[in-house]
Amino acid sequence: YTMSLSVINYNVHGLGRSAHGPKIPILAEMLKPFHPDIILLTETHIGHNHQEAAFVQQFPEYNVLFNNHTANSCGVLVAYKKSRYLHIQHQLDLNGRVAIVKLRDTFLMCDFVAAVMYAPSVPHERPRFFMESMETIVLTPTLLGGDFNCSWFPLTFLEGQEPQPNRGVQELQDLLGACDLVHSNKNITNFAQFTWHNHNRTIRKYHDHVFHNSSVMRSDGTQIFPYPFSDHYMVRHTYTLSPVTRYIKYQINNSLLRDDAVLVGVYLDECLHQVQMSGSLDRALSSWLECKQNITTYYKHLGKQQIYAQQHRDNILLRSYRDALNGRDFGRASRIKREYLEDLKQRNIKKRLGNSLIYTEYGETVTKGFLDLVKTKVRPDSRIHGLRIGNAIVE
Repeated sequence: YTMSLSVINYNVHGLGRSAHGPKIPILAEMLKPFHPDIILLTETHIGHNHQEAAFVQQFPEYNVLFNNHTANSCGVLVAYKKSRYLHIQHQLDLNGRVAIVKLRDTFLMCDFVAAVMYAPSVPHERPRFFMESMETIVLTPTLLGGDFNCSWFPLTFLEGQEPQPNRGVQELQDLLGACDLVHSNKNITNFAQFTWHNHNRTIRKYHDHVFHNSSVMRSDGTQIFPYPFSDHYMVRHTYTLSPVTRYIKYQINNSLLRDDAVLVGVYLDECLHQVQMSGSLDRALSSWLECKQNITTYYKHLGKQQIYAQQHRDNILLRSYRDALNGRDFGRASRIKREYLEDLKQRNIKKRLGNSLIYTEYGETVTKGFLDLVKTKVRPDSRIHGLRIGNAIVE
């Protein structure tokens, strides 16, 4: 199955009041039917904490990254759905013009970088802004939107859902040249899907743009909405994300389970088949969780069996060691101890050397990666036949 992505890009020209009333509640009602995954807003003009709180209150299903500035003409934000994305890290500039956030897409289990930029409207300020901003971006955006305040060539698209022509790398390079966009982050120039700035109901200037990485997503179209409190059109982009196959390969490092790698592959093949046959995302996730639980149950059962077998072998070895000591057969006792320590080394258990012997106790399972794997525990004991038990560390 594949996943879609819905993105809103809009210069709101301030989120205070308009002739129609407070803008934030109006904006929330405008966006409600579209259920966007990502919201990119420029010129937010947010200057107080209570304005941030008002925005968050109207968009409770989103986490929001604000970048505000004392200058009323600035301010950008990125909002992303709580149910889908987890915040990893972010980057802001000091002028309230750039916000970048790295997210973990929990549906696809991959990372995604969304960025929004609001360029200066004064022409001679733009080249330096673009150069400094692009040169200092640490995170390479998967999606870069905003108002770049620079025009390309006149367009005559009709209002509504008129499809845009497919534009490739050369067209994007031309646009970047027209905008004096000098930068070293070449990954941004792979592909572009554009939004636009409207003047007098005829699209003449191309100020708002959305760049996307075509190796990650494919544009499915654009919708244009002339909303009341900005001279920019709000634009909704939809994308199809490249399908990502998850949970294909596991590296099982635990020595107790390493020999069972063939059966792991059988379980995973069955899981992937169930997921691929699912008719919806919910069913796919449900199938995977059910299958994962079966794997976990199997390993818990298998782990306990192997733990008991290892405990039995250790008990036999310890009895042999004690018998050798009691019979004053120190050569045999030394050989048993040496072999036992070598066996512990093979089980990734380190021992502090000396006149001591390790006694291992095997306990519960711990989660490692996406499977519950068995991990050994070590219990120091006070005395065994007069020998002090040393410390041990489980790796």
